[in-house]
Amino acid sequence: MLTPGQRERYARQIMLPEIGETGQEELSRSRVLVAGLGGLGSLASLYLAAAGVGMLRLADKDRVSLSDLNRQILYIEDDIGKIKTDAASERLMALNGLCRIDPVCTDICSAPEDLLAGCNLVVDATDNPAARRAVNHAAVKLGIPMIYGGVSGFSGSLTVILPGKSACFECLFPDSGDDAPARAVGAVAPVVGMVASMQCAEVLKLLLGIGEPMADRMLIIRADRGEWKVIRTRRNPHCTLCATI
Repeated sequence: MLTPGQRERYARQIMLPEIGETGQEELSRSRVLVAGLGGLGSLASLYLAAAGVGMLRLADKDRVSLSDLNRQILYIEDDIGKIKTDAASERLMALNGLCRIDPVCTDICSAPEDLLAGCNLVVDATDNPAARRAVNHAAVKLGIPMIYGGVSGFSGSLTVILPGKSACFECLFPDSGDDAPARAVGAVAPVVGMVASMQCAEVLKLLLGIGEPMADRMLIIRADRGEWKVIRTRRNPHCTLCATI
């Protein structure tokens, strides 16, 4: 049951027939992994904590740097040099003390299945192919939905991966064995915000069982042209990952 304080805090969500008190209670029982606390992850964690998701597991190994602040608006100048999971936890608890935060300062590639354990879904906010493949592999193996998001310059993309039902990351971007090493990619904050916001909308839809997930579809944003388009995707029957699990 929601407390009076929760009813007031989440009143604008509860008044929606798609959510109501039952949906808000469901959100309070939900557990979400945010894999990566850069531009996408820092924003996604803010929205999910504000929405009342019960537990957020935050995974990242980096520290806040000055060059992060143009788009990672979860952090402030006083956070520079701090471990991101520590800085993020402090800010999110200040926003919503009802949300349980589980910070894990680690290389996401090292044990992705452990990070996903007990979670309902994962927000893929990683910034390199190796980490994305690791999260995708664990999500597909464990049957946990994954919300992919990517940003480069004024462009962004998003899709939902439903293991066993839709295309996985490997279907869409097959591993040729020659992924480029992680590198800095230019990004403008508004586009990061668009993609992170859409990722959170997909999270809420999946947790509440409402709407139509962006599965087997990919949203492409071209902010420089003011264009949004959706392209159809499909599972690869010969995928080296999801076709064998």
